[in-house]
Amino acid sequence: MGEVLFSFYNSDVIKLKRGHNKIECVFPKYFFQSGNFSLAIFIVEDKSKAIFIEKDVFTFTIIDGGRDFGEYMGREPGYIRPQFEWYNRSLIV
Repeated sequence: MGEVLFSFYNSDVIKLKRGHNKIECVFPKYFFQSGNFSLAIFIVEDKSKAIFIEKDVFTFTIIDGGRDFGEYMGREPGYIRPQFEWYNRSLIV
């Protein structure tokens, strides 16, 4: 839909060298909601100036998998679908 979901970057975690560099970022399982997505790349100099911008360098489609009978079968609202860990920290009285 042309809307930006989020941005992330590699700052000091991976040092780039002259020549070819191959970097990888792994998204958690079930992170994206179903739909079509594309990635853009920005190369930033001195942490302040974009010297290269390329949109739609990679596009992909997420489709919903099968669900158990009785579960909600529609598309969840929103663009991402993180699965958080939940804990019951209440005191038993």
